[in-house]
Amino acid sequence: MINSSILSIIVCFIPAIIIGLILYYFDSNKSKKKLLLLMLSFVVGEFMFYIAYRLDMHFGTYFKGFIATSYFKSFLYALFGVAIFEESCKLIGTLVFIFKYKIKNIYNSIVLSSFVALGFSMAESIFFYLPKFLDKGNAFILMLNRTMSTTPTHVSFGIVMGYFLGKFILSKNIWKKIIYNILALVIPMILHAL
Repeated sequence: MINSSILSIIVCFIPAIIIGLILYYFDSNKSKKKLLLLMLSFVVGEFMFYIAYRLDMHFGTYFKGFIATSYFKSFLYALFGVAIFEESCKLIGTLVFIFKYKIKNIYNSIVLSSFVALGFSMAESIFFYLPKFLDKGNAFILMLNRTMSTTPTHVSFGIVMGYFLGKFILSKNIWKKIIYNILALVIPMILHAL
C-alpha cells in the first residue's frame, strides 16, 4: 500500500503533466530545443512560486484583516495580498524567456506562460498546501480536489497573460506595448482575485 503523502505528491504532478502534454501536442513548432525550453520554464515557475510565497508572507500580512469581513474586502485581500505577488512573479518568469529566446508569436508566448504557471501551481500545491493537508489525515482527497481545480485555473491565468504578452511582442507602437504589458498583469490579477 502506498503512503497517503506519496499519493498526494503524485496527484500534484498529474494535472501538470496532462495539461503540459496537451499544450505541447498542439504546438506546431515541436523540437528538442522547444521541449527543453518548456521544461526550463516549468522549473522557473516553481522557483517563482518560492519568491511569491516569500513576498506574500512578508507583505500579504497587511491585508489578512480583510478576510471574510465583507466580499469587497475579501476581494481586496485576494487582489493585493495574493494575486499581485503570484501574477507578478509569473509575469517576470515569462518575460525572461520571451526576451532571452526572442519569442515571435502569440501562441508561443501563451505556451511559455502556461508552462511557467504549471510549475508555479505544482510547487504551490506541494510546498504550501500539502503540509497543511497532511495534518488533516485525508491529504490524498484534499490534494486531488485542489490540483484538479487550481492547476487548470493557474494555466488559464497563464493563457490570458501569454496572450497579452504576445500582443506586446507583435506591437510596434510603444504605447500599445505598455498597455499590453499592463494588461498581461492586471487581467490575470483580477481573475485570480475573483
